[in-house]
Amino acid sequence: MVRAYLSANRLEEGVSLLAEILNRYPDDWESLIILGDLYLAAEEMEIAYHLYQQAEKIIPHNPEILRRLQLIQEESLPTSPRIESPLHPEALQRLLYRLTGQSIRLGDDLTQKAADLLQTVLHSRQPAQAVAENLDEIERLIPALIELNLKQARQEGKIELANALEGLRQNVESLNHTVQTPDPIDNQGTILLLAPENAPSQERAWVIKAALEAGGFQVTFNGVVSAESLEHTEAIVAINPYISSSLMANLALCAGAKRPIVLDLTNNAEQLPLKHPYYPILGLGTLETARAYHASLWLADVITVTTENHALALEGYGRRVEIMPDGWTEQNPMWRKKSPPRSTINLGWVGFCSEVEDLLIIRRIILRVLREFPQTRLVLVDNPEAYALFGSLPPERLLYLPATSADDFPYQLGLIDILLIPHRNIPYNQSLSERLLIHAGVKGIPWVASPLPAFREWGAGGFTASSPEEWHTYLRQLIVDADVRRQLGRAGNTQAALRESRHLATLWKALLKKLRFPLSSTEAVIPTSANLVIPGRA
Repeated sequence: MVRAYLSANRLEEGVSLLAEILNRYPDDWESLIILGDLYLAAEEMEIAYHLYQQAEKIIPHNPEILRRLQLIQEESLPTSPRIESPLHPEALQRLLYRLTGQSIRLGDDLTQKAADLLQTVLHSRQPAQAVAENLDEIERLIPALIELNLKQARQEGKIELANALEGLRQNVESLNHTVQTPDPIDNQGTILLLAPENAPSQERAWVIKAALEAGGFQVTFNGVVSAESLEHTEAIVAINPYISSSLMANLALCAGAKRPIVLDLTNNAEQLPLKHPYYPILGLGTLETARAYHASLWLADVITVTTENHALALEGYGRRVEIMPDGWTEQNPMWRKKSPPRSTINLGWVGFCSEVEDLLIIRRIILRVLREFPQTRLVLVDNPEAYALFGSLPPERLLYLPATSADDFPYQLGLIDILLIPHRNIPYNQSLSERLLIHAGVKGIPWVASPLPAFREWGAGGFTASSPEEWHTYLRQLIVDADVRRQLGRAGNTQAALRESRHLATLWKALLKKLRFPLSSTEAVIPTSANLVIPGRA
């Protein structure tokens, strides 16, 4: 929830929730880093340094923390930093004011509704799912939740906690009379969505289209671009347009009409390996494609990508880059279709998202596990070269599924019980998103994967393995223990629910609002670690 709030620029809610987490779990080093990043962005160097030091004591020698500490030291940190607690209500209030220029606004007293909602969540069989389904209501009830905690603290005689909550509540109430102007983006316009006809672009387009529609926009998908149609167009979202000359021509018309353009890149094309299955459709293999790619970057008002590493790779182009995470949409009914019963435990690998060289790093482990457990079978999706790697297996132990349409992929995925996602440590793989983990979560499939940055951040639903021994250990555990498979599948499913298109609508609305009311030149920068936070990551 914290990451969802911060990604949507809802700093008041995010900071309040961070404070609650750290009050309850002071050794939560990830929360310490996020709060430190917020204080750093607000130029509260001393407090940020203090928070990073706390985190470094918990996980010593962490390069991310050490880099932050070094950054502040280079800024001539004062020798005697403040002793003020980063969680003190006044410190938090000052933080919010520096970041937003305005203070917290709270609604009416809804304590009973807050209590009822808490009971609903606590007694739910899937609490995280209940939170996801009531996210908007939780946002509205946060003031009442503060009041509820304040009353409980007083009843239990926790004087210090009650005084802190009282200070926070008073700060909140003193700002309750702030006049709020209507959000001008509430009257949503029409968005022109452009995407070429290939699997990665089309799948992303469906998710973005569903998210925009959930946010109240009307979406025209690959419609005719003309001066007349652009008069009624709010903005343009173009997904990988550089691979289509007709899309690039339409993009130029949109730029000429001075309509805001969002360039959405599904993959890091500049680092895409020559042998990757996506290279023929997304790679910069010709001079014409490379020129179109760079032209699309310069035509864009903002570039959206799915991971922080990809965003950092585009830093030199002088355009604002925002993280718009991958997701899925319930509009494809195949995601909810149950898998057929089977007597085998199927280990599966998806070939169109990866190279055979990636699969090679665990080939021996797969063969070893198949020998150890006769009830297992290997399922390979859409890569004939991968099938050749395991040609020695008998037919009943190997299933090959050829390429199919993107909307039928959930059915293929449903034939897998344990998803294998090995990746080499190369620059392109480091920029990959957690898309396959989201898909596995929707289907309730546990996974074992290489420790890529996005995979480690996602966390829910499986294991990351750094060595052949870890791959073997985790696969054995998942094959032997059906309860572990079910528990991981449920955890992944709960987290994947937060990436359904309806939950991404807030992010897209916030982005389009920025396009209508752009930041000043000093504010339009590449996102820092303080706002590179994404809903649905562990």
